Amino acid sequence: MILAGPCQLAAESYYIPHHCIFKNLEANVITKFRVVFDSSMVTKDGPSLNQVLYKGPKLQAELLDILLRFRMYQIVLVTDIRQMYRNIRMSTQSQPFQKILWRSSPEEPVRDYQLTTVTYGVSASPFLAIRTLHQLVQDEGQAYPTASEAIMRDTYMDDIIKAVPIVTRPVAAWERTKASYAQDAISHAYKKVDAI
Repeated sequence: MILAGPCQLAAESYYIPHHCIFKNLEANVITKFRVVFDSSMVTKDGPSLNQVLYKGPKLQAELLDILLRFRMYQIVLVTDIRQMYRNIRMSTQSQPFQKILWRSSPEEPVRDYQLTTVTYGVSASPFLAIRTLHQLVQDEGQAYPTASEAIMRDTYMDDIIKAVPIVTRPVAAWERTKASYAQDAISHAYKKVDAI
């Protein structure tokens, strides 16, 4: 998230409505919160962001296919790509369409910011995330053949679920997948994939 420039015409930017959801882990103490973005909210001047965006084709594998492969063997390896959306940078020309009003405390003035990464709640985000993974496999996949296959065939959004017949070699490969490919490659994508 970066501080946005001066206000632009409505056709050149979009403010995403958002609110916080708080989680109380202890009585009367707010310990965690997350921001929920509502890009489907229609504005008084026109359509919502999600109504005008091209969502992109469905790139992820069918869930039924992943579940069927999941049941083929007794050993299952599972990993999650941590904060996948937050690690994929949006192109600079798309960022003004992800503006928000924000302040860190009630004492501060409200400021214009624009989100620089793929955002939950935007209809094109699932396509952008999976497309980034596919591009990483294309660019870096030769060094990680086992991980590349898992990412292309056994990924549902940010979860990778792979069934294997034996535990010795695949576990070592899976550890490399988790440590080297899924996390480091997504971080690499932040620097590399600037214009999807």
